[in-house]
Amino acid sequence: MFKKIILLCCVLCFLNCEQPKQTIETTQQHDSLPKTKAIKTVDETGFEPFDASEYMTTQLLIGKSEIFAKEKIYKMHIRGHDSYKINSQGLITALYNISNNYGEYTYTKSGLLKTKATKQHTPALTYYLETFYYKKDGTLQKSTVSRFDQQTKETIKETITDTIALQKNARIFKRSSGKASFKINQKKRIILIYGTDLGFCCGELMPGKNSLHYYYNENQLIDSLVINGLESPHKKMVFEYEYNTD
Repeated sequence: MFKKIILLCCVLCFLNCEQPKQTIETTQQHDSLPKTKAIKTVDETGFEPFDASEYMTTQLLIGKSEIFAKEKIYKMHIRGHDSYKINSQGLITALYNISNNYGEYTYTKSGLLKTKATKQHTPALTYYLETFYYKKDGTLQKSTVSRFDQQTKETIKETITDTIALQKNARIFKRSSGKASFKINQKKRIILIYGTDLGFCCGELMPGKNSLHYYYNENQLIDSLVINGLESPHKKMVFEYEYNTD
């Protein structure tokens, strides 16, 4: 039997999401920001450079694999954005959103990416499948790729051996550099970064420059995100991170 823990993540966008009947809300509130005025500057007092390279990420920070594994988390849901399935290693095995497509990922016992695939729910179809092969020391040797051509309805296969291409394809849910842009306020448990022209589900945009404040709890799990528009009035959308533990 699994216990479901739902943590709220407040992202600024216009959409109002319906709250589930059973929700454990974080006690920390971040609703004191103005609702209509643009925020032109950010108070960075108490912040210092931070290496976020250990965090899994898409457009947003997701979390640390070691923390997911430690807390025995097997699912995370960002309401109105993405949902993730997570294995016992703390690695993402599936990525879903409101579209008809989804991603699936498998790993070796040592945590190296074994396969990644882009699939379609209805009708069931695999658009892209890449399988990675490693040497005994764990370095990439090659990959085989199968692509489905929608026009010809044929599957095209190829083998990739170029080192740069292999490393790029095998790098999922990771940043190329974690220390350059992030800042942290350890006292307030906030991670700060700036982003430009952010896009979310349903075509909603946060145009111009934005500041992203990630609030994390005592278990080092991100429980909320506040985005402030620095060049235009910010908007608000509620996200939920759903963590299921036994």
